[in-house]
Amino acid sequence: MKRSRRGSKVTADRTAFIFLVLIAALALVGAIPLSERLGGDDGGSGAHEARVTFDLPSGDLRIYCDIADDDFERTKGLMGRSELGDDEGMLFVYGEPRPVTMWMKDTSIPLDIVFISEDMKVIRVYEAPPGTGKPDNELELYPSGQPCLYVVEMNMGLADEHGIGPGTHVEIRT
Repeated sequence: MKRSRRGSKVTADRTAFIFLVLIAALALVGAIPLSERLGGDDGGSGAHEARVTFDLPSGDLRIYCDIADDDFERTKGLMGRSELGDDEGMLFVYGEPRPVTMWMKDTSIPLDIVFISEDMKVIRVYEAPPGTGKPDNELELYPSGQPCLYVVEMNMGLADEHGIGPGTHVEIRT
């Protein structure tokens, strides 16, 4: 049976088209931040992306966190959220240890800001009141004071209530 050249050209064109569509789809998926691929900002309900466990003499405290792992998500943080469950928070992930300064721009939930070092120990904890409605130049700044790899934001008062402070060991699971 004789095969025409035209048939193999159509097959080659179809294969090339499918390949290009797959490449484009993979590129789009790669452009979407991890937090959106795994559930995104769901307003406080649904699946969380990380479990942060503070190892405490009185028993572990677990906070289920959304992850902010790129510049856009870290800048957005918890802006616009009106509530946070008792065991919910946000985990800010940095690619390498660095000094970090946080603020409460457009954040209406009072938070504890917990800075965590590369060796998984708490560096510093701040209680941060809401910053909604304040001009940028009037917002308080919360510096880590030394390089950190993670920051956890959770409901204000939890750190004090559970005795979380410098030196507390932390475990993070995604």
